[in-house]
Amino acid sequence: MTTEGLPFVIETNMRRTGGTHVYDVVKRIFNFNEVQDYHLISQDGFRYGDQRLEPKKLIAKIKDFLYPMNNQLKGVVISTISSNSPTFGFIVVGNSQEEASNIYKDLSKSLRTNL
Repeated sequence: MTTEGLPFVIETNMRRTGGTHVYDVVKRIFNFNEVQDYHLISQDGFRYGDQRLEPKKLIAKIKDFLYPMNNQLKGVVISTISSNSPTFGFIVVGNSQEEASNIYKDLSKSLRTNL
């Protein structure tokens, strides 16, 4: 509102940035004292192919990677699925940097070969 009480238009870009979604996932899944024992990789725009899949089909393709993977505190947490393009966002949780990297690589390879 202006000082005269009239409304005026402003532009806002309401989105999560700076990794706040990663922070929220960690806060939700782990006790903060345990967080230092895990490694996370965030990918906000992973392109999985040329054709967009319906969310249920994409989730079915990656079900073996979803958190909790093998009933352990590791795996992939989906953060977003695009409704316009063949992309999605996710957070990989691993017990070590190597494990998180391997989950990411295996997920990537699986998606690119199984579409």
